[in-house]
This record gives sequence, C-alpha cells and structure tokens, in this order.
Amino acid sequence: MKTELSDEEIDRRIEKFRKVVRYRKITGMVLAAVGLIVLLIGLRTEGGVFLTINGAFCMGYGLFMRWQAVRYEKKF
Repeated sequence: MKTELSDEEIDRRIEKFRKVVRYRKITGMVLAAVGLIVLLIGLRTEGGVFLTINGAFCMGYGLFMRWQAVRYEKKF
C-alpha cells in the first residue's frame, strides 16, 4: 500500500529530478564534444576504425542525452 507524500516531499523530489536533468544536459554536451574529438582523431589516423566507431557512438549518445534532457525540461 502506498503512503501519501507530503507537499514538501513532492517539491523536494521534483527539485532533485530537475537537478538531475540539468546535469544530464551538461554531461551530454561534454560527451558529444569528446565523441567528436575522438571521431576526428579516428578519421585522421590510418587504421583508426575503432576510434571512429567509438567516437561516433560517444557523440551519438551525448546528443541523445542532451535531447532527452531538453524534452524532460519542457515537461517540468
């Protein structure tokens, strides 16, 4: 059986969620930037196939994190 949450508890949880979303947005941008750097290094290095793949995945996941955070930020 669920217990009812007080208004203070609800406000605290919402604020905590907003903080996580803000950090996720920043982390997504950093991860995308690092992914772009690794991707460029992989493209310039001969035989850097794995660097290229890792850079692309890293950049893609960083952009996905950013997109997700912006979407949730609009909801709350």
